[in-house]
Amino acid sequence: SPATSTTSSSTDSRIAKLVFLVWHPKESCSVRLAVVVNVLTPYRVHLHRRLQEEVTGLDLHTLLTGEEPQLPWRMDVSDLKLVRFPAANSAGRGLVARFWREWHLGGAILGYLNEYRIDVAVVHGYSDLVRLRVISGCRRVSRPVMLRGDSNIRGDREISLARRLAKKAVIKWATARCDAVLVMGELGRVYFETYGTAGTPMFTVPCDVDVAAFRDVGRQAVLGFCSQHDLDPMRRRIIFVGRLVPDRKSTRLNSSHIPLARMPSSA
Repeated sequence: SPATSTTSSSTDSRIAKLVFLVWHPKESCSVRLAVVVNVLTPYRVHLHRRLQEEVTGLDLHTLLTGEEPQLPWRMDVSDLKLVRFPAANSAGRGLVARFWREWHLGGAILGYLNEYRIDVAVVHGYSDLVRLRVISGCRRVSRPVMLRGDSNIRGDREISLARRLAKKAVIKWATARCDAVLVMGELGRVYFETYGTAGTPMFTVPCDVDVAAFRDVGRQAVLGFCSQHDLDPMRRRIIFVGRLVPDRKSTRLNSSHIPLARMPSSA
């Protein structure tokens, strides 16, 4: 219908403008982008900071749903336009009460998107009513919305047939209402293809590494770390931070460490 065509054209133009901004960061253009996240992590803060600093004309809003991080990260987020919403699971243990809070939190986020006239929304995850309502609400008003997920097929645990069917129904429902799905890599692409993306285009958007955080470590910080963990500062070491699971291929550390260990200490 003519109305559908007009809506689709408007949605496509806003996404095209966002893509144009990212690829041509110095051009004169303006897009208000909101990213809904459940928890702040160093790599997310780094990515949001890069987008904010390097893409001219991008007005980035980071909407945090208030969940506490699993690790005690120390991050300065004073330069981000960060809006904290109360956690949906912060009080009460009843399932009905939790769903009620999630539904209202999703409504509060939609109210923010409307109040600040957000052009495009990116929603991290699909595992609660908060995110599902935001996706549905954006679709209802023809606001472009993209789903970003770090799920991958090798991390898909064994679950019952009933839960797998329910999971497939939720993912298919959510992705059908999104304009794009942003995956971390090939295994993420296979994951969403397995559960059904309803023809929604997928783009690979991996985590961006904050190289400076590892490169610009002062000598005093290194010596302090060595002293704290009783390490000889004159020795070379490779520090692995992550889960020791086969898919991480952490055994490759042994082979990569051998040539480093054989190097003369003065090198």
